[in-house]
Amino acid sequence: MSLNNNIEMNPSSSRYLVADFINHRLQNQGYTWPNCPPLGTGTILHITMRTIGDEFESRYREQFDDLVHQLNITPDIAYSTFVSVANELFVDGINWGRVVALFAFGGAIAVQCVEKNLVHLVDSIYEWLATYIDNTIQHWINSQGGWERFVEFYKSQDKKNESPWPSLGSICLGAVGVLALGAFLTQKS
Repeated sequence: MSLNNNIEMNPSSSRYLVADFINHRLQNQGYTWPNCPPLGTGTILHITMRTIGDEFESRYREQFDDLVHQLNITPDIAYSTFVSVANELFVDGINWGRVVALFAFGGAIAVQCVEKNLVHLVDSIYEWLATYIDNTIQHWINSQGGWERFVEFYKSQDKKNESPWPSLGSICLGAVGVLALGAFLTQKS
């Protein structure tokens, strides 16, 4: 499947942001995404999502790693697992911390698929994550001021010389818990 025709080449689009983040996560682990759409060097939005996603994963590394390994992704359950966990993540509402958790989750699943020699699923994960954002949370993102507001929020925390996680800590820790619950529920179905 070639994704090059499916991505909006607008670097401020959610689909482009998803492709950039997944590619970033794979590259961080030394992997390449064979069908990655053409991406530029990254705008402040991309760098912000990469940075805050990395911070999220670093801060909750142990819980996050345990969760992703518990999911035991296979081609037969990959989509249902993704949707179940994503829906659980937003069951109590949408906020920036949960949006970051969704990106981190998508990136982590992509890495796990490559590690399990299921690299062909990375294209699907990209599509599922981008479509989920477009259909489920894009309206909320737009109502908050769009991705520009996400960058502003992060910058305001940075100017205070603070990590965004103390203010988002309970939200993000709750997101990790929700992701774990989603993994548990997926295994039981």
